[in-house]
Amino acid sequence: MGHLTPKHIYKNWKKVTTLLPMDFSVKNEKSEMVDVQGLLIADKVGEVYFLNINNLPRLAANPDDVPGRNQEEADTYDFVAKLVYGHQQTCIHLARSSCGRYTFSVDTLNKIIVNNFPNMFNLQSVSTEHQSEIKDLLQLGPNIVSQGSNGLLVTSSLETGETVHRTQLNSSDKFVGMLATGSGLEVFSKNLKEELQVTSVKDGIAGDTKEYQFESKGFTDMAVGVEIASGKRFKLEGTYDKKEGQ
Repeated sequence: MGHLTPKHIYKNWKKVTTLLPMDFSVKNEKSEMVDVQGLLIADKVGEVYFLNINNLPRLAANPDDVPGRNQEEADTYDFVAKLVYGHQQTCIHLARSSCGRYTFSVDTLNKIIVNNFPNMFNLQSVSTEHQSEIKDLLQLGPNIVSQGSNGLLVTSSLETGETVHRTQLNSSDKFVGMLATGSGLEVFSKNLKEELQVTSVKDGIAGDTKEYQFESKGFTDMAVGVEIASGKRFKLEGTYDKKEGQ
């Protein structure tokens, strides 16, 4: 008996662009609800595969049970990861809605595509508002807020794709990240003076922008990105000083 190798699970791991863990429940053949744990795999070809992690222990113990396992050519394998959706362009960002009924993604044509889940071939909506690279996006209530490299902040409906608001921020600032708050979100960027810009956005409309000067020259975008990703607000002491008059 041979070993179950990565190439039997998915065809080419070097082409993967993004991964998304997925937990959900579905009905089996007996109409019983079954919990599923898996992984969505998006690649450079523009395809999205789903890997049912629940199946891996059994297949690892009995690799010859994998359909196509004994075929000579890897390209003819029936992979453990199953094709669930095909983008026309490379998928570079993949996320799941808070209600669990949708996934939303970004392709290299700067389109935001919303699909039903788990049947991702059912297209829910498409937003084509951005003409430049989409740097980040997140869900805010019934909408998706996305930030373009040209400073354009777009709020679009998750279910219809229609644009709710457009806000043009300073295009010369370097975008760092976004963080959802209780009443809206904050957009973090860095200006030419290496100052941190924090713009508050509520109901899709940008409000006040606060500027902070860093005490240390060792400030990096990565440090800010980690802080934002952790869901924590910045500490004033030890990292940066608020500008006078703010």
